[in-house]
Amino acid sequence: MSSIGMPNVDRRLKLIYGEEFGLLVESCQGSAGEDCEWRRGFTKVTVKIPLEF
Repeated sequence: MSSIGMPNVDRRLKLIYGEEFGLLVESCQGSAGEDCEWRRGFTKVTVKIPLEF
Protein backbone atom coordinates (compact mmCIF):
# COMPACT_ATOMS: atom_id res chain seq x y z
CA MET A 1 0.00 0.00 0.00
CA SER A 2 1.70 3.15 -1.18
CA SER A 3 -0.88 5.83 -0.42
CA ILE A 4 -1.37 7.49 2.97
CA GLY A 5 -5.06 6.69 3.53
CA MET A 6 -5.09 2.92 3.10
CA PRO A 7 -2.14 2.18 5.41
CA ASN A 8 -3.78 4.40 8.04
CA VAL A 9 -7.05 2.48 7.75
CA ASP A 10 -5.18 -0.83 7.94
CA ARG A 11 -3.25 0.32 11.02
CA ARG A 12 -6.42 1.51 12.77
CA LEU A 13 -8.25 -1.75 12.07
CA LYS A 14 -5.31 -3.71 13.52
CA LEU A 15 -5.18 -1.46 16.61
CA ILE A 16 -8.91 -1.80 17.24
CA TYR A 17 -9.52 -5.46 16.33
CA GLY A 18 -6.08 -7.11 16.51
CA GLU A 19 -3.27 -8.03 14.13
CA GLU A 20 -5.26 -10.74 12.33
CA PHE A 21 -7.66 -8.10 10.94
CA GLY A 22 -7.16 -5.27 8.46
CA LEU A 23 -6.86 -4.68 4.71
CA LEU A 24 -5.56 -7.08 2.07
CA VAL A 25 -4.72 -5.55 -1.32
CA GLU A 26 -4.20 -7.84 -4.33
CA SER A 27 -3.48 -6.77 -7.92
CA CYS A 28 -3.69 -8.87 -11.05
CA GLN A 29 -1.74 -7.48 -13.99
CA GLY A 30 -2.43 -10.50 -16.16
CA SER A 31 1.17 -11.36 -17.01
CA ALA A 32 1.99 -14.71 -18.58
CA GLY A 33 1.39 -17.63 -16.26
CA GLU A 34 -0.38 -15.52 -13.64
CA ASP A 35 -3.77 -16.92 -12.59
CA CYS A 36 -6.33 -14.52 -11.15
CA GLU A 37 -9.75 -15.21 -9.64
CA TRP A 38 -10.95 -11.73 -10.65
CA ARG A 39 -10.52 -9.61 -13.79
CA ARG A 40 -7.01 -8.92 -15.06
CA GLY A 41 -5.76 -5.37 -14.67
CA PHE A 42 -7.87 -4.74 -11.57
CA THR A 43 -7.03 -4.45 -7.87
CA LYS A 44 -9.05 -6.21 -5.17
CA VAL A 45 -9.23 -4.84 -1.61
CA THR A 46 -10.53 -7.14 1.14
CA VAL A 47 -11.49 -5.70 4.53
CA LYS A 48 -11.26 -8.27 7.33
CA ILE A 49 -13.11 -7.32 10.55
CA PRO A 50 -14.83 -9.44 13.20
CA LEU A 51 -18.61 -9.94 13.09
CA GLU A 52 -18.81 -9.19 16.80
CA PHE A 53 -16.47 -7.11 18.89
